[in-house]
Amino acid sequence: MTMIKNFTKISVFLLTLLLVNSCTSKKKYMGVLSKGFSCEERASQLEKRLENTNEQLRQLTRENGLLETRIDQLESEKANQRNQIMNLNSQVDDITGKAMSEQARLDRALRNKAAELKKREGVLNEMQRIKETNDAAVTDVQFKIFDVIGGFAEDDLKIEMRDGSVVISLFDKMMFDNGKTRIQARGQEVLQGLASVLATRPELSVMVTGHATSRGNYQNPMELSVIRASTVTQLLGETYGISADRLTAAGRGDSEPRFDDPKHSENKRVEIIVSPRFQEIYRVLKRRG
Repeated sequence: MTMIKNFTKISVFLLTLLLVNSCTSKKKYMGVLSKGFSCEERASQLEKRLENTNEQLRQLTRENGLLETRIDQLESEKANQRNQIMNLNSQVDDITGKAMSEQARLDRALRNKAAELKKREGVLNEMQRIKETNDAAVTDVQFKIFDVIGGFAEDDLKIEMRDGSVVISLFDKMMFDNGKTRIQARGQEVLQGLASVLATRPELSVMVTGHATSRGNYQNPMELSVIRASTVTQLLGETYGISADRLTAAGRGDSEPRFDDPKHSENKRVEIIVSPRFQEIYRVLKRRG
């Protein structure tokens, strides 16, 4: 009996302990279960946050790719701009070099032109000096000729300035018989006086031109005019001592009449043209060349 009671007590104790343990495990289970539900919810939240984070990462990756593409484009544009700047600098250098070369060429040309102008100015000044000297000589001769032969009648001769030369027109009535080539005494007198003046101015040249008509013994006026001019030149040179290199004879025939009327007495004449000799001017021009 006692054993049964003890067994009963033990059984009740065990049952009680079991119940107690059973209650405790259930509470733990419920607690663990509750915690499990909380972890799943947390895990779900974390998964969502991870997904959001991944999406943001993907978005950032895409944006980063776009930025890298844009950076590459900008780098390419920068490189192109750098090349353009280099090309422009090269062009500027080239243009500057050409401009400097052209400027140097223009400077040389300007210096050469200035030197040429100075040289020409010197030539012009020298020629002006020669002209003034010649003009003075011609003017001096003109006055001296007036002094020596100016007393003859106007229908015998005329003295005039023509294009910078002294022109002495000696008409036929004083110089030659009609159609003849022998110089009359009054003509010789005039030529002797003229030669005395010309001898004082050896820098002047003397050109004798004959002018004739077809009337008279010579039917060819050119032939007559040439012979008369040569006769006057010969007398001035051989008889009155004028240097031959100063004398020139030429016939004009009837090609240069003073008057339209072929019978006019002044159409038949000998013209003595006293002009500057241009050898000095020629020498100046030759030195320049």
